[in-house]
Amino acid sequence: LKLVNKALSDRHETVRFVETGTQSSYVSDTGNISVDTTRLDDELDRMTFVKMDIEGFESRTLDGGAKLIARHRPRMAIAAYHYATDVLAIVATIDRLVDGYQIRLRQHFNYYYDSIIYASPKRGWETT
Repeated sequence: LKLVNKALSDRHETVRFVETGTQSSYVSDTGNISVDTTRLDDELDRMTFVKMDIEGFESRTLDGGAKLIARHRPRMAIAAYHYATDVLAIVATIDRLVDGYQIRLRQHFNYYYDSIIYASPKRGWETT
């Protein structure tokens, strides 16, 4: 286990984050918290499963893990409900980064409605 006290993105930078303690938290220049970002490609050597719910930064984080995703072809569960275009943007990012993935969308109901994209290699684990 390797703990890194940074947010994930497609580049190294500092972003401001509005933390409300609710579903409406988001990245904004007017945020009350500053967070340094890093890339998955710079932090990990191997990746077999990805679960993301990172307040609208999912596509950027996938881009920051492009090499890992192409090399290790992980299964993924990615939140797609922060912005109206999330489903299309996340699917387009996955399609651009790696071929041969099955994409499924599932609506979960907990306290809120959560749309989750499930992505997995069509050929299974033999390519990892």
